[in-house]
Amino acid sequence: MKKIVVIGSVNQDISLTMRNLPSEGDTVIAQSIKYNGGGKGANQAVSLNRMGSNTTFICAVGNDENGTQLVDNLVKDGIHVIPIAKEDESTGFAIIAVDSSGKNNIIVYPGANYALNSEDIMSLKEELQDASYCVLQFELQLPVIETVLECCKSMNIPVVLNPAPYHPDFDLEWLKNVEYFIPNENEFCSLFDDKQDALNLDDIKERARKLCKQYDLKIIVTLGSIGSVYIDQETDHFVASYKVNAIDTTAAGDTYIGAFVSRIDCGDTVLDAMKFATKASSLTVSTKGAQESIPYLKQMV
Repeated sequence: MKKIVVIGSVNQDISLTMRNLPSEGDTVIAQSIKYNGGGKGANQAVSLNRMGSNTTFICAVGNDENGTQLVDNLVKDGIHVIPIAKEDESTGFAIIAVDSSGKNNIIVYPGANYALNSEDIMSLKEELQDASYCVLQFELQLPVIETVLECCKSMNIPVVLNPAPYHPDFDLEWLKNVEYFIPNENEFCSLFDDKQDALNLDDIKERARKLCKQYDLKIIVTLGSIGSVYIDQETDHFVASYKVNAIDTTAAGDTYIGAFVSRIDCGDTVLDAMKFATKASSLTVSTKGAQESIPYLKQMV
């Protein structure tokens, strides 16, 4: 089995549950607190691994207890982790506020994630050899993202790029080096100069198809509780979300991406992979937490 390489963030998460998310200037009382492993990169690596993929995860951690514990937990999960130690930085950290309907707000301190640099990537270029896919997110510095895209292009490795959180300085020309581009609705809207707050499904398809033709890529836009839509130069597919009692939406998008890539790597059609990923993310939102809420393949029957 070929490996899938994830290059991305790893964070120590603190999740606080509350009745309502605080508004500006507001103070609310949390009902519970929980410490979890997180970071979009780590979450996607966990999702891939639990769906049966041979997963390698490249990340940066600080010289602290959080970094050691997070890496140990990922290794115990069965992931081949390549941690790059950043002596003068703290391991990434996130505070997640979750309300009674499962919606969340997240504050992230990047720490060691932002200390990962292009030289680190070049020193590990051989780890990309023979990878069937490389999965990236935007919780790293943009020069690192660009270096990975260049390396993958030179080695003919298809890239799955999740632009989360969206960075306005990202040059769309880099999309020429991407196979699957997977933003959520807000991130997709941020691509356009008019900064339109919301697009209907037909608008999304029209704009995405133009991007597909311009940059020769495939796009999936995740739409939260609505579902997800796939667009390439000729076709499109829509898959509705499962109707579930959402407890915590943390890591739902990461679960979707990992599950989708795992099935594409196994030879599934895009539509079948989307349906599989939709089911996986529905299981995630039905459970509290980030990585501990990501399902295993045996739960997907």
